[in-house]
Amino acid sequence: MPARRIVSAIKDLLSRSGESTTQATAVVPPPPGPAEPPRGWRPHSVTYGPYTCFSLHAPRDLSVRETEGAKLLHLEPVDRGLTSGQFPAVSGNRSARSQGFFGVGLGADFALTISWRQVAVHGPQGLLDVLESVVAESIPAFDPASVRLDRWGEEAWVGSWAWLEDGPEGARACRVVVIGHDEGAVTAMVHGNPKDVHDHEDLCEGVLGSIRLSSPSILSPASFPPTLCELLNERAIGVRDQLWEFDQNGELHSGSLTVRIASLYRRYLQSNGDLDAVAEMIDTHPRGFLERRWSGLAWEQVAEHVRVVLRRQEAVEGLGVIKVPLTGGLVACPVLDTGDRMTFIPASEAERWGLDARALLTSAVALLDRGDPDVVIEAADEEGMPRGLLLAAGDGYDSGRLLCPTFRDRISIALGGPLLVAMPSAWTIHVWRDTPGARSALSKLAQRRYLEEPTPLSATLWRWEPEGLKPL
Repeated sequence: MPARRIVSAIKDLLSRSGESTTQATAVVPPPPGPAEPPRGWRPHSVTYGPYTCFSLHAPRDLSVRETEGAKLLHLEPVDRGLTSGQFPAVSGNRSARSQGFFGVGLGADFALTISWRQVAVHGPQGLLDVLESVVAESIPAFDPASVRLDRWGEEAWVGSWAWLEDGPEGARACRVVVIGHDEGAVTAMVHGNPKDVHDHEDLCEGVLGSIRLSSPSILSPASFPPTLCELLNERAIGVRDQLWEFDQNGELHSGSLTVRIASLYRRYLQSNGDLDAVAEMIDTHPRGFLERRWSGLAWEQVAEHVRVVLRRQEAVEGLGVIKVPLTGGLVACPVLDTGDRMTFIPASEAERWGLDARALLTSAVALLDRGDPDVVIEAADEEGMPRGLLLAAGDGYDSGRLLCPTFRDRISIALGGPLLVAMPSAWTIHVWRDTPGARSALSKLAQRRYLEEPTPLSATLWRWEPEGLKPL
């Protein structure tokens, strides 16, 4: 997430307006250090697919809101936050604290905003560069020389800086803490009324000290594909094999083969970051394995392996593969599946089988519609009934399931109404009950993630009707 967007998101959450003047504090607080959270504090985390960007703990009298798509958490007292289950004001006695409460003062005006972004932090200078990129343009009083730096455990660095703002609504105390390593950085902002920030200093230090990033030895989703591609090519050169390419759609190709990054990345995480094991799994078969496996076989011998995915028309243009045009610039591509790989079907193979694109698509949809894929409930109504789902089978075919009529009927019954779809990428398919609120939320999500995620599909919303997908 670009630095300017982090600062913008923070200011939006604070709902502040007007001009303000800034000045550095006389004493910059020292950086926090990693510490165990108090008993009873609740865990929270921000993830990017299966990858945990960061986690933290917070007392029960702070509300915690996640900003969709921004990899950001906003924490503030429950009597100020927008939560469904608010707690009455409690004292800071031993009993309350053992239950996970801190004893936040009624009406206390302070908050923490904590965000993650993919950036490599190499040593203290790298951390200082990140911190400067976040605040330098927005805070004229920023002085890099006054930033306090330290180690964060054995694998990361941490920096701290603070300032005061004087605006139309009065003085505000602000502090920024950045924790980072080779695979990413967390930016934490503490902000609020100077007295309230001071009175709750121990609480803020506890939250900051509980922050944990994934190990830098684990590649992030953005680092994994190019790093894997580089390793595969090092191995391929040694045996004079066909090279791999990582394309703009976020996929690995070797000739006509397409390696499913989502499945491989989950296996990579399950192997505790053993990239060599993933490369070895891919190299178990020569580059031409899929071509040789399917080449010359009759349709009856490959029919059970046909699946379907959605792609942007321009992404497969000129590849000579089977595709069926859809509305909204999308195409449906039948593919052949081998567990951890898929390969698009050359038009020459379909011609040899005596099948046209529509016949292949019909077979692929029928096979895909037999399954019972996983879904994640993203939103529920007051009665606890789901109103929003994320397709989460993890096999790479969630986009193709939008063509499956039986699956659609089951989703429609589960959500209890007309269906609204946001599909910013082939790996991120959201299906919600169609309401004005859902349209607003999913529209922003689709527009944002279409620009951020690999294998983009659509920045617009779609109605999922019995007759098929229709763009709004």
